[in-house]
Amino acid sequence: MFQDFRLLDHMTTYENVALPLRVSGREEASYRAEVTELLGWVGLGDKLDALPLVLSGGEKQRAAIARALVGQPELLLADEPTGNVDPQLARRILRLFVELHNPARRS
Repeated sequence: MFQDFRLLDHMTTYENVALPLRVSGREEASYRAEVTELLGWVGLGDKLDALPLVLSGGEKQRAAIARALVGQPELLLADEPTGNVDPQLARRILRLFVELHNPARRS
């Protein structure tokens, strides 16, 4: 995850988060629900069609977190992943990271 978000300004929040799956060759029908659910989980369910230019810094950070997680990576390097979010969302994000680290989840 990059500290400066690296969102593409001409793409919606949904499109930015779905980009790794699209680039990997997956059909949108196979990931639409997954991306939508993940965006809801990070509190951006109502921002699917928003462009990065209208998102706050915290919203951009949450979109970047969702994009980093959408492909279910084996390793995630995050520099201050909760730096621009409120304490309640920071706890949710950290719980998500803990859940992702759970070996039983990956089986």
